[in-house]
Amino acid sequence: MSGRLAAGTCRWLLLVADFDARQGYLSFGLASTAQWLSHACGIAHRTAVDHVRVARSLRQHPQLAEEMGAGRLSFSQVRAISRIAEPGEYGLVEDLIEVARHGSVAQLEVMVRGLRTVDHNEQATDLGEYLKQSWTSDSRWQLSARLDPERGAVVAAAIDAIVQRDGCSPAQALEHLAEISLASLADTDNPPRELRVTNVQPSSFMWTPHRCRRVQLNAAPMTRLTRVQLNATRTMCLSRVQLNAT
Repeated sequence: MSGRLAAGTCRWLLLVADFDARQGYLSFGLASTAQWLSHACGIAHRTAVDHVRVARSLRQHPQLAEEMGAGRLSFSQVRAISRIAEPGEYGLVEDLIEVARHGSVAQLEVMVRGLRTVDHNEQATDLGEYLKQSWTSDSRWQLSARLDPERGAVVAAAIDAIVQRDGCSPAQALEHLAEISLASLADTDNPPRELRVTNVQPSSFMWTPHRCRRVQLNAAPMTRLTRVQLNATRTMCLSRVQLNAT
């Protein structure tokens, strides 16, 4: 009976794999095969994800589908093998099938966990700094980051300071920090004008109450780091003065 159950499950999973390869879920307005299984078959989302992974593994490894289709491997055993078997790793699949034939599911799980640990240790452990953003299933924006200790301490200190000042949550403090940064950038793009006043003799202006006159004057030399000659253009119109330095 258990063999027939495994064989029937294998046939159903191969149909799921074919459905997934054709992206049949798109015709239902869904984003993945797992969502379609959850919607159409009443399967929990986590379980549906496992079923899709096993179905893809059966499609990629014919020897695995053959063993399960014959009832010699259970769904739990194939699920364990699918966690470690990548496309093209036929030798690894054959070895794990041999372990599954002569051992329990628990022993097979221990073997798979050990292999995954070895693979993890062989890969580079330091991925460097990163900042990732994504959307969750309930339409919330999600942010994750990994920084060097010094950079992380600066960000944490800024968030803590805003939390203590405003009495808000860390998430709200992060939003306030972003608003402060955007406001600072806006001020940088539009810097305040610098007003410089030079000594101008009253007789240099020509005052006419009914009209404006433009007078070209040469201001006295000014010394900063170097001596420069400023050509100051003063426009006087109804008691308004504009100074342009060239």
